[in-house]
Amino acid sequence: MKKVFSSIRDNHDTIFKALLFFITLFIIVYSFPRQINFEYEYSKGKPWLQETIITSFDFPILKTQEQLQKEREEIINDNLPIFSFDENIFQQKGVEFVQNFEQKWSEDRKIKKDKGFTFFNLFGLKKQANQSRKYSVANYGLSILDYLYTNGIVQLSDEFHWKEEGSQVLLQKENVAEKQELDNLFPINSAVDHINSLSKLSLQESDFIVPLLLEALSQNVFYDKQASEKMLSYELDNIVSTRGMLQKGQIIIQKGELVNEDKYQILSSYQREFENQHWSKASVNFVLLGQVLLVFVAFLILFLFLKQYRPEVLHGLAKTTMILLLIIVISCGGNVDSNKNKFEYKKIEK
Repeated sequence: MKKVFSSIRDNHDTIFKALLFFITLFIIVYSFPRQINFEYEYSKGKPWLQETIITSFDFPILKTQEQLQKEREEIINDNLPIFSFDENIFQQKGVEFVQNFEQKWSEDRKIKKDKGFTFFNLFGLKKQANQSRKYSVANYGLSILDYLYTNGIVQLSDEFHWKEEGSQVLLQKENVAEKQELDNLFPINSAVDHINSLSKLSLQESDFIVPLLLEALSQNVFYDKQASEKMLSYELDNIVSTRGMLQKGQIIIQKGELVNEDKYQILSSYQREFENQHWSKASVNFVLLGQVLLVFVAFLILFLFLKQYRPEVLHGLAKTTMILLLIIVISCGGNVDSNKNKFEYKKIEK
């Protein structure tokens, strides 16, 4: 161990110089571009002054950001909110209505309650002829509830705002969602108005059954915010970003042709596909390896030259450091200018 430290101490200048060479190599290689760039310059509204381009591969034509934004806005505006329909509430409220009906009927007439007067028996008897007035009134009340609950008594909330007349929603029953006219749903106040406007009953019968019907009202259609947002997010995420394909062998643009909106988008799509096809992890690693070898060979030649003809430079740490710093400044400065020129060359004028 002492010999190792002694060797490092005796050769620290040489080790430091070697470290400077490797650091310089790393900085120069890091500053090199490794992406294959599109070789053509094009600007919207100007003529194509280069040779005619014929595609050598199939590629999709991308939509513009304006087109994608317009589609997103259309999806948001046309999005139908989802309401869930609870089919069990009518039966629950129907059972309560019949029980309350029988309770009130027996109390008003001071008679014993009829155990056979049930919701299920009423539904079975409602179409039979020669029914008693009691059954007729009760069945009429059930038909009103059936009508309201079948259409849907909707729960209003601040999370959902009613749109213009004639708009639609998606009404989900079990796992199936169907379009439904918004006007066909009954807000609770509309259901109350519908019951209060009954005209087929006498005043006495109306006074008897209306309170029971109002008591049996409950929402069975509920705005499903989570499902609505999930559906909207799914539709937005699945917007197709392309508007067709250009097949291999087709002309992209001819010399002298004006780069209009359509041609500009085709060229942009071709550029993106071109760079994607030539830009992979394997190709990046291959280019990186080539750059490392190239810079290493250049440094090796520089080292051999200095050793042979200017050994005093290598012996002086300050001179070696100065040369390496100059190499870094010149190399990195040239790479920055090259990248800037390429960016300006490819810059899109709008």
